[in-house]
Amino acid sequence: MKLSDVANIVSGMSLGRIKSDEQNGSAFSVYNQHMFDHDLVREPHNEDNDSKVIYLSAPEKIVIVEEDDIVISMGSYQCTKVGRDSHSSILPYNFTYIDEVHETLDKLYLEYWFNHSKEAYDQFPKNDGRRIRKRLTLNDVRELEITLPDIETQRKIGEVYALKKELDVLYKERDNLTFKLFDLTFVSEGDYNGNN
Repeated sequence: MKLSDVANIVSGMSLGRIKSDEQNGSAFSVYNQHMFDHDLVREPHNEDNDSKVIYLSAPEKIVIVEEDDIVISMGSYQCTKVGRDSHSSILPYNFTYIDEVHETLDKLYLEYWFNHSKEAYDQFPKNDGRRIRKRLTLNDVRELEITLPDIETQRKIGEVYALKKELDVLYKERDNLTFKLFDLTFVSEGDYNGNN
């Protein structure tokens, strides 16, 4: 079956079509690749996120993503659930989002399938047998053929996938703490300034 048979797939908006109203509107961040990357690895956003802010007086006319929505990066061929730090963001045209899924599709399974299955990978545009960074189109995503195991199996796969992502974050934190401990233990502050 096609992905569009089990999910409502909505394209992000061209930011040029959005009129900012700084006097009467509320501030909304624009979802960007930096936010997507942090959501993908389940890390909190850091201060170097340069997300554009647009002021909206009528946000109901704009595509806004909320926590746990599924977003697809059309340039990187990946998808992720929107994290807490990214909620209530305007979705630009280089992303697509899954508005609703049918009861026969689990969202975490969809994330796993899109990011790691051979079935999905084989359907992405290729050039001489290699994956290229050509932007996916909305139609490309809608036409993806997806094989669905029963919903209980999907949920189990999705749960294991989510736990694996959490484990990856913990390993990364462990590695960062190990290097900090190494620096504190073996490298004096003077060494950073070129002093011995």
